[in-house]
Amino acid sequence: ALRDAANCRLVDCASPGAARQNEHIIRKAVGRGRYVIREMEGTIQLKKYRTMRRRYGEGVDVGGEASRIGSSLKDFLRQK
Repeated sequence: ALRDAANCRLVDCASPGAARQNEHIIRKAVGRGRYVIREMEGTIQLKKYRTMRRRYGEGVDVGGEASRIGSSLKDFLRQK
């Protein structure tokens, strides 16, 4: 696919100003390629994040932890 003539839309070198036009086309293609790479990296990072979240949970359960500590404290005070 990379060597396919349909993917390479450069201007014929015989025309005047072809070098400038070809440089512009190449720069646009390189920019588009860099954008695709950044998007792929973002997608991979999101997948890793979701996997870690699924594997290790949502994080610290502040509400549940506070209620557990509160009930433990009440039990401790009742014993005294």
